[in-house]
Parts: sequence; C-alpha cells; structure tokens
Amino acid sequence: MHHISLDKDQLLDMHMLMVERYGGRIGLISNDVLVRVIETPQQIYFGQLRFVTPIQQIAAVVYALVRRQPFVSQNETTALLLLLYLCDQHGYRLVLPHRDIVTAIVNIHGDADETPFCQWLRVNVTVDDNTVN
Repeated sequence: MHHISLDKDQLLDMHMLMVERYGGRIGLISNDVLVRVIETPQQIYFGQLRFVTPIQQIAAVVYALVRRQPFVSQNETTALLLLLYLCDQHGYRLVLPHRDIVTAIVNIHGDADETPFCQWLRVNVTVDDNTVN
C-alpha cells in the first residue's frame, strides 16, 4: 500500500511560492489546522485506513486544505500547487485545461466531503508513463 508523503515545510514552501507569485499574506491562521490537513490522508477509522488509494489520499488532503483554510491567504492556489505536485509524485497527470482544474478546486467549497472531488480526480487523471518513482 502506497501512502502520500507530505511534511509541514513542503506545504509552507508551496504557500510561500503562491503568495510571492499572486500576492496576499504569508502566514498561518492555525498551526494545528495545518497539521490536521497534512495528517488527513493517514486517517484511521475503525482500525482501517480511511483513504486507501493515492487518488483518495490526494483528494482528501487537497479537500482538507481548501475547506480548513490554515493559511492567511492563498489557500486555494496552494491547494492547486499541492494537487499538481502530488499527482506528479505518484505518476499521475491531469488531462484537462488549467481553468477546469481551478474550477474543481473552487467547487470544493460547496462539497460536504471529499467524495465529489475524489470522483472528479479519478476521472481526470491518467497514469504518466514518463514518471519514475
């Protein structure tokens, strides 16, 4: 079983890049919330891993970042960068225009849980044969 690997420094660096690129303020609203976002893919329910596949884990952490808003600004753009990074790290490539990916990230705000985003992700990724892990 393959788990996504993400640490706090990586996510903070992604946030800093997005603020530098698009503006806003660097900073955390809550360190505890950020830690919970990072831990989301490894949640255990009733002794079982809640998110089993890499696609489920990627969807869960991106959803958590958008919904929990740990940063002062640029949560959605950081989530977009995180999505692209994690897909690349796990040998996936998104197969649709950038604007459609952005729309999917924004639409997370209306979702009750990560299921719709996970279904969207499953449909819109392909295995990247050029990726070496």
